[in-house]
Amino acid sequence: MKSILHKNLRRLGYFMFLFIFCLSVLEICFRYQIIDFYQSELNGLNTEKQLASKKDNILIFGDSFTAHPDSYVKYLRKNLIHFNVVNSAIPGTGIKQHELIFDDRIKRYHPRAIIYQFYTGNDFTDIQHPINFKELSFTRNMFWKVSEYFIVLQYINHRLSFLNSKNQSIKKLQKPQFSEELYNRRVKMYYKADKLMLNNTILLSNKKVITIYRKWKEKLLDLRELTGDSIPIYLLIVPHNAQINNAYLEQNKILGADLSTDILNPNYPLIEQVKKDFKNWRIINPLAILQQTGRKNSLYYQNDPHLTIWGQEQLGEIVVNNLNLELE
Repeated sequence: MKSILHKNLRRLGYFMFLFIFCLSVLEICFRYQIIDFYQSELNGLNTEKQLASKKDNILIFGDSFTAHPDSYVKYLRKNLIHFNVVNSAIPGTGIKQHELIFDDRIKRYHPRAIIYQFYTGNDFTDIQHPINFKELSFTRNMFWKVSEYFIVLQYINHRLSFLNSKNQSIKKLQKPQFSEELYNRRVKMYYKADKLMLNNTILLSNKKVITIYRKWKEKLLDLRELTGDSIPIYLLIVPHNAQINNAYLEQNKILGADLSTDILNPNYPLIEQVKKDFKNWRIINPLAILQQTGRKNSLYYQNDPHLTIWGQEQLGEIVVNNLNLELE
């Protein structure tokens, strides 16, 4: 019995060593982008003509709010006809992934201007996930924890999500009425892990979030180091739907969030801190305008946190109006 046990333990040890070794090699390749892991996203969001254009480029980084085919980028391309807009956004990512491609994209496209899109809803959780062993499974907590060190795991998870036939598309989630049951599962999972997460992010109201903010700020400021002061950088802060009005806020409470009405203030603490820390950047805060336009139509999907096509058009108009005349 002992010999069989020893053999099994030895095999397990070999397997674990091989797994960790392969994961480490993949992590190194990913962190140094030995191959461009996100080339397919770049090709999917831009035509060959756009990627080879001789016009002055406006280079955009962001997550799924920018990576959607009908995002505000479409409005920019329609209205900024004298410029070529290169969409380098990647769905399901944050600053940890973006900083890996900054240098390559800047050298490749020599942008006249850069837009970096940030989302108040989950861009901080990409840096540090809300670990909660009481509310979430051991597997989920361990994956989130390990993936903060081996960020290639987040990349693999994102790729595998496309193969998951159970994933509901935005169209399926766009029902006439809000439904707690149908609402985006990931959003509900985050609220289950930390019901104050969103509130604390917007209001910068606890030490953990402030620490995460500082990490985010340090990584993002590296972008300015790569460009120098000659290239204008626009920091676009996309608000969470709970910041638009009381109706959206109450829906998020139903989903499990603990929220204060203070998050409805257009000049919320996070945006004010960003203005202080990014003085030589152009900050685009669309919240006040979106709060006004949100009274006329639905800015966000009923059962998904993303902007509708109409909402994206409103965001696009705001961005165009905030670009300096030097870009015309």
